[in-house]
Amino acid sequence: MNSESTNSSVEEVFQPAPMDSEKKMDSNKVPQEEPEAIEVAPNWKLVWWRFKKHRLAVISGWILIIIALIALFPDFFSTQNPHKSSAMKSFIPVQGIHFFHEQGIFPHAYQLKGKRNRTTLKMEWVANESRIIPLSFWVEGYDYKIFGLISSNIHFLGVSDPKSRKTFHLLGTDRLGRDQLSRLIHGTRVSLSIGLVAVFLSIFLGILLGGISGYYGGWADLIIQRLIEILQSLPPIPIWMALTASLPRDWTVEQTYFAITIILSLLGWTTLGREVRGRFLSMREEDLSWRPTWQGVAKCVSFSDTCFLRLRVTALPPVLWRFLS
Repeated sequence: MNSESTNSSVEEVFQPAPMDSEKKMDSNKVPQEEPEAIEVAPNWKLVWWRFKKHRLAVISGWILIIIALIALFPDFFSTQNPHKSSAMKSFIPVQGIHFFHEQGIFPHAYQLKGKRNRTTLKMEWVANESRIIPLSFWVEGYDYKIFGLISSNIHFLGVSDPKSRKTFHLLGTDRLGRDQLSRLIHGTRVSLSIGLVAVFLSIFLGILLGGISGYYGGWADLIIQRLIEILQSLPPIPIWMALTASLPRDWTVEQTYFAITIILSLLGWTTLGREVRGRFLSMREEDLSWRPTWQGVAKCVSFSDTCFLRLRVTALPPVLWRFLS
């Protein structure tokens, strides 16, 4: 008996403790320690859990955030004034950034020397490795305003000595001698903002006109639906090109920008308008005169009081689809 008890105690000591099933965690699943969380979790949290498991989606999300930050602060990330031109610096090739030099390890670029070819009459630029342009992060440069309010002259990357006349162009220059990288960064702001503003206007028009069409019906529904059919029957790309070409050439950049966003939004609200109208029509067929409150007591409410509360949930998927597409 003593030997058997001793062996059993030894086995109990050296036997690995069983893992608690509630504390197990799978890399591809939600933690199992709170299984009831899945049952009561809202839809946005379920989407977030699934999004975090997709590595490519997470990487793409970070890239999109970086592009959005560059679009929000284009002057900070620009190395040169995008509007400054110089005929003597036209068609400068790409100047790469180097980190290793005889003097040590630091970011720098080689100064370029231009010479016109007598045969082709083109400027030929050659890097002069004996002359370097020291580069630094968070340096002073040309003055600008953040969101048109806060004055600053700090840039993410630039020449270490802002008083020197040395300049470097990471992506070269155009035929007018303007820095290509700085103009590309400023163009990113315009490209992203036009799409976002046009989508917001399309969502607003789709919810407004689709809601009026489905809520009131009658002649309002008839007119709005015929308008949607006419707009959807037109080919979008030729209409965009025709309307854009019809803009006056003497308009400022701000006027042209506003006109393009209006054109894109006027032709992009039809699909969402029909979706919202369908949601309203489906809610009109339901019995919404009585609904339970939080205390479990039925309360009489009107259709207008309830449909807009229900619309926030039922019409959210098409609105998000329109925004993300």
